[in-house]
Amino acid sequence: MRINCLPLLYIAFQHCRCELPETETFLGLIQPLIIKAQTTRNLMVDLPDESLQALSAPYQTELVETTDSSLLALPPAGAQLFNLCALGIQEARRLLVEEQLHAVCSLGYVLHNLPYLVNASHEFDRGDWMFCFRVAAFDWPVYSLVFQEALCDLAGLKLEDISKFLTQERFAINMSR
Repeated sequence: MRINCLPLLYIAFQHCRCELPETETFLGLIQPLIIKAQTTRNLMVDLPDESLQALSAPYQTELVETTDSSLLALPPAGAQLFNLCALGIQEARRLLVEEQLHAVCSLGYVLHNLPYLVNASHEFDRGDWMFCFRVAAFDWPVYSLVFQEALCDLAGLKLEDISKFLTQERFAINMSR
């Protein structure tokens, strides 16, 4: 099935966010597809049947086969968001192996809306995204340096300045249930 990979990213982050049992398997199946999309700067990917079957039933209906050529190219303005999403898949897989489940859930919350902003017609609003950054801050110590830097870049912050935010009472937001 040939599809736009952005819904795959959304579904992957929802799996992380909701602690679905097939999350690790699904992330492993789609990571090569996302890397290929990132490398070729083409958002259209071929989704193997086993990847589709690894999805929870409600998410399977969100994937629509398409040949719409307007979705093919990764827009330059969306590259930073897409790259952070691709890095997020890698980071979530690492955190699952390390059994950092709270951090995986937070990561899913932080990134779940970004795939739909990759092709957005309006400019990304860092101010609107700061709530998500504060959610990421709760699990900051377990995130890799590369992921921390990417989060800071998107937020328009310097990594060396984050420590002062992390020590502020009520800056970091715990999204656990």
